[in-house]
Amino acid sequence: MIMLTNVVVAIRKIRMDLEEDAGENFPTDVSRELLVLYDILKALEFNIFIIEDALGEIGYRFVTTYTSTPLAIRVNP
Repeated sequence: MIMLTNVVVAIRKIRMDLEEDAGENFPTDVSRELLVLYDILKALEFNIFIIEDALGEIGYRFVTTYTSTPLAIRVNP
């Protein structure tokens, strides 16, 4: 369990660095990176509470909105 905790701490640190680097453009400027971090956490089967903690509220909301949006939306069918 300690190893998994270290993974979450490391991912949280990466997210914080990304957030700092992106500044006001967080999370859109680092969307790809956030999606990769999300995929890692999901692959390791962490629950949504841990994932939200690691990605932060804004990052988690961005990722869940992004992943639940349809790939193609018809404008004028």
